[in-house]
Amino acid sequence: ILSPFLIAVEYLQALITSIITEKIDNDLTKKSGILTDYLLNIHTIHAYNLEDTLFDEMMDSMRNTDKLTNKRTWRSALGQGLSQLLPSLFMIIVLAVGSVLMVSKEASFEQVFTVMMAVYMCAQFVGINMAYMPNMKLAQKSTNNVFALLNEMNPDDACREVKTEGANGDIVFDKVEFAYPTRPEAPILKGVSFTIPKNASVAFVGHSGCGKSTIISLIQRFYKPNAGTISLNGVEVNQLNLDWYRGLLGAVNQEPVMFSGTIRENLLMGVDRAVSEEELKSVCEQALCMDFINEMPDGFETDLGATGKAVSGGQKQRLALARAILRNPAILLLDEATSALDSENQEKFLEALNGWRKSHPCTVVTVAHRLSTIVDSDIIFVVDDGRIVDQGTHETLLKSCAFYANLVRGQLQSE
Repeated sequence: ILSPFLIAVEYLQALITSIITEKIDNDLTKKSGILTDYLLNIHTIHAYNLEDTLFDEMMDSMRNTDKLTNKRTWRSALGQGLSQLLPSLFMIIVLAVGSVLMVSKEASFEQVFTVMMAVYMCAQFVGINMAYMPNMKLAQKSTNNVFALLNEMNPDDACREVKTEGANGDIVFDKVEFAYPTRPEAPILKGVSFTIPKNASVAFVGHSGCGKSTIISLIQRFYKPNAGTISLNGVEVNQLNLDWYRGLLGAVNQEPVMFSGTIRENLLMGVDRAVSEEELKSVCEQALCMDFINEMPDGFETDLGATGKAVSGGQKQRLALARAILRNPAILLLDEATSALDSENQEKFLEALNGWRKSHPCTVVTVAHRLSTIVDSDIIFVVDDGRIVDQGTHETLLKSCAFYANLVRGQLQSE
């Protein structure tokens, strides 16, 4: 009777502890994400005097976590208390019943003693398990999380050796449809088909939110299309070795990421070969970086600080271009890469890029809001509402595509 009862109590305690622990973990994960956002956007918070407001909101949300933690502590304490109380109660019952049986001569002292010791040993070991059960469940939860991460299948495992002949071949989108996982009901690309020829310079233009940057993300394999295929040299990119494939790419984004560390460390990040000092300086000259690097107190050894706060947005973009060039990419992706540059530096940036391409042929894919940056592209794809509505050179589109002509006209008027 005792063992099943204690085991049932132990099981219920473990189940309740596990449920509460999962809620606490999920809650803390959300809070960590929110706190990280606050830290990354601390200047905006200061600018809008949001310190007290956000602090109060965080404290209010933490109270729920505190309640869950207190609840788990109370349940664990209750379980430990029962683990001590129930065996003692059963021992009292055994002694009382045994005494009555011995007085009535229905049981001998040896029989009562044997039963008492059996109850004592059973209660002792079950009680010990109950006392450690909360910690055991916490350890089990942590272990499961670790093994789930270790056992997560690498999507590249099944195709680790698949590569293509000629790294810089044609890139083909065939009837590609895509919606972000967080908003599956809002399709971004709707049956997009186009070909980016080898070593061509192509550009995507259109209104904000039409899907231009999404195309860049799909080329980088940050997401998989919901339908259709994306191929390189006739091989679907999802079948290619992921490390090898991304090694072909160089990217300069609208908001380049710089890490805490020196300029040299940031420039060489992702470069898997030895780079001489002469090459490093030459590339930085091409990317218009050397002037401000020379003005830094320690040159290439200057620490950029957290998220690269020691340099401006325009300087970050030029450093990002230098970092991309050092990879010798077969495919260079430029997503609003000159958005933080003034007209003069933008022109120098494009001249430097064109000069580098003469000695390093590669495919260049550009997403641009400033149409002046893409007028010399071999092919311009016009994107509207997730579809390619036209394509051609700048001069051809001005004559044949009213949508593109309106974009150019509107930008000229705004300037």
